[in-house]
Amino acid sequence: MLALLLASLAVFFTAVAQGQVSALHAAAAHDEAAARAVEVRRVASAVEAYRQANGSYPASLAVLMATADATQLRYVDPEAVRYAVAGGLSDGVWRFERAGVYALDPTKGNDASAFLSGNTCGDGTFTTATDWCGGDDAHWWRGESRADAPTELAEQRLALTAPLRRIADYHTAHGEFPTGVAVGGVATLPALAGYSGTASGCTGIHLWDGLPLGCDDLHNRQGHPITVNLRDEGALRVLYLVARTDLLSVTGTPIRVAARLAVER
Repeated sequence: MLALLLASLAVFFTAVAQGQVSALHAAAAHDEAAARAVEVRRVASAVEAYRQANGSYPASLAVLMATADATQLRYVDPEAVRYAVAGGLSDGVWRFERAGVYALDPTKGNDASAFLSGNTCGDGTFTTATDWCGGDDAHWWRGESRADAPTELAEQRLALTAPLRRIADYHTAHGEFPTGVAVGGVATLPALAGYSGTASGCTGIHLWDGLPLGCDDLHNRQGHPITVNLRDEGALRVLYLVARTDLLSVTGTPIRVAARLAVER
């Protein structure tokens, strides 16, 4: 009887021990998954910040990590957190770039090529599909340059209103637009204001025929110079401020936005 009792207790404690080990393994797996998710979010945030600053996604994780803004990523394990980028994609409206950050679940496989070739929301691979989503075998993030196109265009138009308002005030005070652009002609605001440097190196106030312009007036946030077009349209003389964006049409042509100021001539 005693032997039977001892045997039963041994089985019980073995089961308890096995249950504890299983629980520990499950907890460890959960912690590892959570850590992978955090690393993916950190790298994805840096990738998107890089695009906002440079107009395109980084060519590689090494390029991203070499930037001053991504020094916090220097200890990211590139074997655990991986990066992919594809350009020249088209959806019939935009030509766009796609970037992906992902950390594969080692319990479900470790084949990066298979992950990028799969697609859970469309047809085609990461580098070819109009729409692409990763599978449940990884923590993943996808960024696409087309995603914020409407916001980008609206912000570009809004940015043109400040210099256009100053030009309107100048015309009200002087009865004409600042000089330097002939009717039918085109010039850049930096050239008209006598500034020949880069957008990143610009400081201070610059004058176009006495009209003060700041550096944000001369270039847009991607660093492209603002262009001035002057035209006669019927009884009106019309000045256009034009900003080139980094967005591309389906044909690969840069999208431009314009703000218009018309006065009687």
